[in-house]
Amino acid sequence: MNTTRPRFSLFVYFYLVTFFLLHGFLPICLAATIGRLAMLKGYWLASLLWPVVIIALAFYAQRRCSSERMPFRDGLLWVTASMMTGWVYMSFFTVWPVLLVVFWASVFFAISGI
Repeated sequence: MNTTRPRFSLFVYFYLVTFFLLHGFLPICLAATIGRLAMLKGYWLASLLWPVVIIALAFYAQRRCSSERMPFRDGLLWVTASMMTGWVYMSFFTVWPVLLVVFWASVFFAISGI
């Protein structure tokens, strides 16, 4: 059996990292740019806690959804690589929505214990 880790291109890592950065920091950017949201202190608190929640959920899903054959991060990289179309602009519209569904489904399965 081949036990070497798969090699993914730099673009696969780029899409996965930008997904987590966008998913984690979008509420902070919205609070900083939208005037009505900037006045709400509760929204600022929630948007500053959101990246911490995303990191904690990702670590929990990593712990619960990994196996010896396929770690959670490699699974996300496989999903990212399989959804890439080869066209940069088209891949943005296919990779990020699928990663959103896969990430939240894995968090759901990790929490529910299914």
